[in-house]
Amino acid sequence: MVSCVQTIAPASALADVVYYISETAITRTPAFILTPIGCPNELTYVVTLVNGSALPSSIVFNSLPGSETISVFESNYALTNIYAVKIVVTDPKTGITNNVMTLNVTIKCTK
Repeated sequence: MVSCVQTIAPASALADVVYYISETAITRTPAFILTPIGCPNELTYVVTLVNGSALPSSIVFNSLPGSETISVFESNYALTNIYAVKIVVTDPKTGITNNVMTLNVTIKCTK
């Protein structure tokens, strides 16, 4: 069995979100490829705005290991905005980090 992660790479880019107030939540799933193949995925996630600020209440990160998702939902029409979200993952055993994944979220009033 392989004992340590040597690289972490995004499996694919996350599609940007254009969300309209009070519609069904939109969810994105960040996924990463570890090398060598067979390394255990024990990644820890930090999800913030690109400037390091906390996520607004309309963007929620589910940190359940193996089921990590980012969901967008808002019901307040006064809270339209554009957000740039950054996803940083770290392998806790090696300290190797990947910080290149981002997601743009646009919250609009109506279609």
